[in-house]
Amino acid sequence: MLSDKYIAVGKIVTTHGIQGELIFLMYDRSSHLLSEGCKVRLVGDKYNKEYSVNSINYSSTKFRLTFDGVNNPEDAARLRGLIIMFNRDGFPDLQGDEYYLVDLIGFELFDSVGDNIGKITDVLELPTNNSMVIEKNGKEILIPIMDDFVKNIDFDKKIVKVDNIEGFLI
Repeated sequence: MLSDKYIAVGKIVTTHGIQGELIFLMYDRSSHLLSEGCKVRLVGDKYNKEYSVNSINYSSTKFRLTFDGVNNPEDAARLRGLIIMFNRDGFPDLQGDEYYLVDLIGFELFDSVGDNIGKITDVLELPTNNSMVIEKNGKEILIPIMDDFVKNIDFDKKIVKVDNIEGFLI
């Protein structure tokens, strides 16, 4: 079992070439968190193993990397679909009122009159904006993370307060 210090940062999508290279998706497309020599955990159904990043290439439209000990297409193919977990201690320090989107998962969402809307179960990086996924009455609602809408984030109480925008919370 992983400790809560490990955060999902990406996913292995497919293999590339004959040297064990892998194409991966970073959940935060602007992140260059992974680097040569860093340690990651690859996890999946009944799979949990630590690897050291041997090489990484962020310059193409498809991010590529290799791991120590993965040197051929067969070994690489076994890693397809696995989630890349990175130790939270390796995240860059935050400045001022910055926060990581992943930190909102598990917070309760309240509207401007104090009604509990639901629990934040996930955050998504979408082309137009980042959004919170809220579980409400067995359904998922997407709420944009925008200054006009999100009024307060209280990290001590683990709550987010939002103004209702017609169409989101009805």
